[in-house]
Amino acid sequence: MLMYEELKKAYDTGADRYWLLNVGDIKPMELAVQTFFDMAWDFDRFNYENINRRQSAFLGSVFSDEYTPDFQEILDQYYRLAWSRKPEFMGWEREWDSPQYTGLKDPEYSFDNYNEAASRLKEYSDIADRCRELYDKLPADYKASFFELLGYPVMAANQMNRKFLMAGLNHKMTEAKEYGKANWAALQSQQAYDSINALSHRYNTQLDGKWEGMMAIPPGYVALYHKMPEVKYHDGYSPEAVDLSIDKSKEIPAGYAVIPVDSYKSSNCGTGHTIRILEGIGYDWKSLQLGEPLQPLSSIDDDSCLRVDYQLPVIDSDSITVILYTMPRFPLYKGAESKFAMKVDGNEPVIFDDILKEWSLEWKDQVLQNGKANKASFKIASPRKPATLSILAQDPGLIIQRIIIDYGGLKESYIGPRPLD
Repeated sequence: MLMYEELKKAYDTGADRYWLLNVGDIKPMELAVQTFFDMAWDFDRFNYENINRRQSAFLGSVFSDEYTPDFQEILDQYYRLAWSRKPEFMGWEREWDSPQYTGLKDPEYSFDNYNEAASRLKEYSDIADRCRELYDKLPADYKASFFELLGYPVMAANQMNRKFLMAGLNHKMTEAKEYGKANWAALQSQQAYDSINALSHRYNTQLDGKWEGMMAIPPGYVALYHKMPEVKYHDGYSPEAVDLSIDKSKEIPAGYAVIPVDSYKSSNCGTGHTIRILEGIGYDWKSLQLGEPLQPLSSIDDDSCLRVDYQLPVIDSDSITVILYTMPRFPLYKGAESKFAMKVDGNEPVIFDDILKEWSLEWKDQVLQNGKANKASFKIASPRKPATLSILAQDPGLIIQRIIIDYGGLKESYIGPRPLD
């Protein structure tokens, strides 16, 4: 979906004769390259409704349509999990950047709150298991190509996340003086590291070494994600497994609310605007798009402004903070803006204009997290009653990923709690 969204802007602004694609690592990018070629050949064949199913349909055409639903589920989870942090950035380092960012760091996914880290580990493990099951079902002649097209990226991403999350858990348990649990987490991290190397060796030696070297780390590589993070072992303590099962009680809202992006009670498209739910993009794989980039500007000060309104639950507080996760974007042309506003009932609107400078620290942070947390605080009228949150877009093309209302109970995490299922 993201590729379609970006290329649609190019196509709609006149890039309809030829496209050039720079692919540094062509072998592991075959699915994405194929999707690019498909759009380049006949862009009008695709739309917001069908683009997210293109890759699963292609895999089905290669390996059997019988497995297309499985491919779709695996790809949806694989891309969604990577949306908030790609596997190669799970070490939270930016080796090419300023000196203070040098070195591997612990991931910011929380083991304490909202099942954030535990869910990520389980969901990656689930799709890796699905890939192994499909591999076992396929005819022998198809196994190697399935492994390099889908199996390897999914299984290696699973192990990359395990490697860094378990190293972080090792540090957390060490700090808590839970030394047996720290040793268990360290072993888990090391096993994940070894599994990545085994998967890469398997890739490079398939079909008598047809793809030998494709998954090698070149000398002088300006990154550290391929290395084993430092872990602490404690002598005299037997490894003790940490319970990482999902505790649903951690996801029961208390002092906060998560508003599903598709639950708006009213909207206003103004003149020449569209409002749509995008499947296949964002932290929850469902986002709200207010207008398309080439549509006319709206006016935040006008009653006919492009907007959506959400009814909030009754909140036992006299103030709230709204955290609106949006997708990073550049204005369509020089001098344009990316202006939008949030407003709650009779409060003055809080205006945001996320003009990013390429290569700036803010730009890098938003790219790595694939989002920005825009925060605004508002008073709530008394007596308590359901308030209305309005999101107004001056510059069409705003994509909203997640809406969180904090009224005193929001806890620390990387991207906040998810909407309840």
